[in-house]
Amino acid sequence: GKILQVQTTFSNTILNSTADFDIISLSITPSFTSSKILFIYNGNVAQEGASGQEWGFVAYRGATPISLGAAGSSNNQATFQAFGTDNTVSGTAGSSNGSYTITGILVDSPSTTSATTYKLRAVHFYGSGAAPAIVVGKSGWSGTGIEQNTNGYSLTLMEIAA
Repeated sequence: GKILQVQTTFSNTILNSTADFDIISLSITPSFTSSKILFIYNGNVAQEGASGQEWGFVAYRGATPISLGAAGSSNNQATFQAFGTDNTVSGTAGSSNGSYTITGILVDSPSTTSATTYKLRAVHFYGSGAAPAIVVGKSGWSGTGIEQNTNGYSLTLMEIAA
């Protein structure tokens, strides 16, 4: 298909929360009901301490979650895996302060020519005790100095002719 339009947004706002939160959003108005929307997110996620936690990123078209993993009796559904303490940087379960780059790409069929808002949301799925803070836009260490870094994150939407 041919690319009909591109919308993009960038942020370098540091987001830090122990509860679910919206990361970034962007609207696009498809030209045809048959168009596909290519959704591309690039950024990072980090956890500041505490073990036994699972976070996911859920993409939404309006209020509807899209491109979720398979439903099951004992699992949660996410669009992209954001953070899990069983797959940390050090490779040991229960580690903290891991930081990951996330690139999430999906194709959606909104079947509309109305303005449509897409967003990405961080969702806390599981954990023993209180959820630790997760951070978007900064490395997962609460110290200061040369070891700390900040970064931007972006969302790009492309309308693709069917």
